[in-house]
Amino acid sequence: MGLEWLEKNLGVRPQSGWLVDTFGLNAQIPQIMKQFGMKDLYANRFGGNKRYDLFWDEGLDGSRIRVSGRDLASLNLRPDSQALTFVSQAGQRL
Repeated sequence: MGLEWLEKNLGVRPQSGWLVDTFGLNAQIPQIMKQFGMKDLYANRFGGNKRYDLFWDEGLDGSRIRVSGRDLASLNLRPDSQALTFVSQAGQRL
């Protein structure tokens, strides 16, 4: 319903999902996001210690989505981080 409202009222169809402060990602998130037409996902709170802030996540059905984000310290991204560069470039596509 939200995607339909955005398209009808604002004339846009988002291509990036946003899952911040979700305490992890469900194994089916890539599949769900792809079904909504999302190409990218911004998220955090993955748990553990991820070495990268930009990576591919693969769902149970093999769907893949590019994820940008970090663990609990996602608010402390370095200015040269992959995630910040990726978010900046995504904003320029709009």
